[in-house]
Amino acid sequence: MSGSPRKKGLWVQFLALLMVLVTVLPLAGCLDNHADLKKGFMQNMEVKSCRSSGTFSVVNNISTEQLNPQAQKLFSVLEKGLALETAMQSATSMKMVLVPADAEACNLLGWDYPQAPAFDFYVDEGKIALQTSADARCLVIDPAETGLAAPEADFDFSAVFGTDYLQGQTDKAYAFAKALIKDFDFPLSRVESLGTETLQLPDGTVTTRKIKVNLDFEEILALITYTAEYLSESEAFKDYVLFSVREPLEKMVAEGALPPEEMPSPEEIEKLAETNYQQLQSSLSEAVAYLRGVSPALLKKQFGLDLSATEEYYLDQAGFIRKTISTYQLKAEHEMLKSILGTPQLDLTVNSEQILWDINKPVEVVFPAADEQVSLFALMADPDLRAEIGEGPLSLFVNLLASLNAAAVSAARANLVIDLENNLCLLNGEAVDLAPAPYKEGETLMVPFRALAELAGGEIQWMPENKQACYQDERVEMKFASGSKKAYVNGVEKELTVAAVVRDGRLMIPAWLAGEMGQYFATVENSIVFVF
Repeated sequence: MSGSPRKKGLWVQFLALLMVLVTVLPLAGCLDNHADLKKGFMQNMEVKSCRSSGTFSVVNNISTEQLNPQAQKLFSVLEKGLALETAMQSATSMKMVLVPADAEACNLLGWDYPQAPAFDFYVDEGKIALQTSADARCLVIDPAETGLAAPEADFDFSAVFGTDYLQGQTDKAYAFAKALIKDFDFPLSRVESLGTETLQLPDGTVTTRKIKVNLDFEEILALITYTAEYLSESEAFKDYVLFSVREPLEKMVAEGALPPEEMPSPEEIEKLAETNYQQLQSSLSEAVAYLRGVSPALLKKQFGLDLSATEEYYLDQAGFIRKTISTYQLKAEHEMLKSILGTPQLDLTVNSEQILWDINKPVEVVFPAADEQVSLFALMADPDLRAEIGEGPLSLFVNLLASLNAAAVSAARANLVIDLENNLCLLNGEAVDLAPAPYKEGETLMVPFRALAELAGGEIQWMPENKQACYQDERVEMKFASGSKKAYVNGVEKELTVAAVVRDGRLMIPAWLAGEMGQYFATVENSIVFVF
């Protein structure tokens, strides 16, 4: 049993989480004497339907002459700004329309169509649709149609990624978001109450209370650290991640969607869910360790980095946040920027503004009709169907996805499955012998370091004087020693459950550590999958 079913549902998982975080991210912490702001975020979490509109712009403060032509064109669009209109019928049904303010500037970026640029984004019970003003049809991503891209799978994905799954995803994500807001107690030094202000909104005149929050670089860095640490310890976040992995697998078993020999037991499902959560938690812990080890002074010295932020919130008498104004200052200086911008310097002012109205009033969202749709999964399975999408911007998007998919397939040099129960190793589907053979030390699967490192394609070093091994490629650097329970991955210390050991003249390491060298790693009971 591999980890692939989890991947098929990842976009749903991230969509649900994104929908929540769009609401939560502006929360910058509240002092006790500003509990009404915290209450405002909780109130906004209770919004079932609404309309909103906003603007977004990025002002480049570097002389235009220093930028390369492509950067000049990009900032000419961003500085004029983008407008976003949203109609939310429910947490799982909405439409968003993005319109650049400067159509001519978009022409310079490659918008070579007679229609003025506009981008539509629909969500409806797990389906996503994309369309631009220059496309006759929309591109639909429907998890129930996943099988179109893999007809050999021969089972109904709608039974797995149906409405119940999306609703469960959304409920768990909202539960996590509410816990985050409720527990959030990061102390800020500059929170101001600026009295009342009258807003003219589409649903009438509203009297609001204005609250302003200012953050400097030190507070922003501390806030990011606080949030990463909270996520790594949050039971609500853990429940959300475990549900995301466990639910589709349990549905596959219930529907008989897998061959009997591949049916995971409840214990296997639980272990896979826990393993995936532990991998995510490990990444968060690594981020926390890094953030704790740096300072604004160090980042300014290394990258010329400087950040500051201002958030303004307008709360109505019912406690809803009806308007938000955000301003961010970002500076950086590094040679790597030169290849992107034409100058090593970056100095940006990011502005956004959003208003909210028709709160909890009926809002209708009409998803594109069937004859206006083209399935992404069908297109990926049958390139001949790409003519149905036409020659608009979506055709370029589909071609890009196809090329990225082809690049990913070619980049994966090896797919290795180790099945201890049947004493079998399959490399790209062919039986192979690994030397020494993998074995279990307690609950830890041990695998030969050199054999897997060669599959990963990186540089290997062995220092016999201290029995230390090193692996390095463009993505990861690892160091560990025989007999030691410590390993270092990209400079972060890892504690091994079982020490690396030399066996039959070869270094054996825990399988999860070998997984750090690959693009993908999953394990269930006596089977393990590596993609290098």
